[in-house]
Amino acid sequence: SSTSSMTPDNRTRRIVRIQSLCRSYLAQKHFQQYQKLQKFRSLVFNEIIDTETSYLQGLRDILEVHSKLSKVLTEAEMRSIFSNIHIIYSYNSHYYTQLEQCIKSWSITQKIGELFLQLSDFLKVYTEYCQGYNEGISLLQNVAKRNDVSHVLKDFFSTQRKHPNLGAYLITPVQRIPRYKLLLTELLKYTWESHPDYDDLEKACEKVAGTASYLNLKAKEGENLNKVASIQNNIVGKVSFIAPQRRFVREGVLTEVKASSNDKKKSRYVILFNDLLILCKPRRSFLGKKSINGNGTAQWKFVSQFPIKGTEILNDHDALPFSLEVAGSFEGPLILVAESDKEKSEWRNDLDTLIKEAHDMRIDLDSECY
Repeated sequence: SSTSSMTPDNRTRRIVRIQSLCRSYLAQKHFQQYQKLQKFRSLVFNEIIDTETSYLQGLRDILEVHSKLSKVLTEAEMRSIFSNIHIIYSYNSHYYTQLEQCIKSWSITQKIGELFLQLSDFLKVYTEYCQGYNEGISLLQNVAKRNDVSHVLKDFFSTQRKHPNLGAYLITPVQRIPRYKLLLTELLKYTWESHPDYDDLEKACEKVAGTASYLNLKAKEGENLNKVASIQNNIVGKVSFIAPQRRFVREGVLTEVKASSNDKKKSRYVILFNDLLILCKPRRSFLGKKSINGNGTAQWKFVSQFPIKGTEILNDHDALPFSLEVAGSFEGPLILVAESDKEKSEWRNDLDTLIKEAHDMRIDLDSECY
């Protein structure tokens, strides 16, 4: 064969040529992989810039309404509602300027992990904000009922804003750190281990993740508090549902049927909290139409409430498909009818879970007494 007839020098040259071609192929393949990773790195970095731009604008809006409310609220009230928002804005503005410098000099070896490491050292300021967030939102809901405060807020939100109310603005710092965690994790995913930014990004991910877990919990608590407050604002009657440990679970329109009478069925707006079941009916205007508030949401009139503690779900009511029969410390069983078997199952599952939680909590409290 031609190979066997080759001289040793020719064979060596051929092997070197093949090795060179292999190295060239592998180098080209690695380069294409790096190009692909770099493309995704750039996309993630652009998302960081875009979301930070939007976040900063939201902080500016908070500072604007802060300035207006400072004329009608006490210093203590302002501190409770807005906490250290000025410090957060100041640092994030500085951080944003540095991000802009990074994008101007963007290259395949661009490093931003060190910047996020600096940011992670600042996160304790966010922790302070989040620790006082729930108390601040509760106070905001109370002072917003005053005419002077209501007038300021109505005037501020009369123009087009990013968020519909101040509560939706104030939760954004609580949500921002978990978002940093997601973006950093995504950036690390597209950064190869030999990249000069890899080690710093990995450290920054670890540091931000620890704080994000705590803030994530606070964000969920805050969203729940906003939801409870929103429900409260749409219900007419001298009743308050806002409580520190109260958790919103489910809401919907069900039909109430009296077990011991031939009364007609009544449509009820039903709200399930972790410790209460609330029944409301549509509020009618003087023209007989359903009343609508300024946000375009239907308003309801409070009818009754039932504690979850001590409540039990009875057997299905054979005469009423998709019905739930609930008994407890209140007078007579409560029968609620859903529109479908799926809807009934969802309500029943949530009620079963909450009843069990209330029962387990009572056992724990009884145990502590002995």
